[in-house]
Amino acid sequence: MSAQAGPNFGFIHLFIPQNTNTPLLGMLLLGGVFMALTLLVFIGYGLLANKVSRYVVSSPKAMKYIQRTFSASFAMLGTKLAFSEH
Repeated sequence: MSAQAGPNFGFIHLFIPQNTNTPLLGMLLLGGVFMALTLLVFIGYGLLANKVSRYVVSSPKAMKYIQRTFSASFAMLGTKLAFSEH
């Protein structure tokens, strides 16, 4: 398999037995398992992001910290821009 076949298929062929009669079927099966597991991981990321978002939005302390952090970063960027030569 060529190195330009895709980022995820470069290692799948290593897990297919050499003496199999249907290497394509094995590749498709392992590729499908890989995609399903990747989907589950991203669903987990989405659920975690949802929980964190709900916590942050409902927490006045967290919102205050975020607002102060953003205002400080904008103030620093404004100061940097004010003293730049261009």
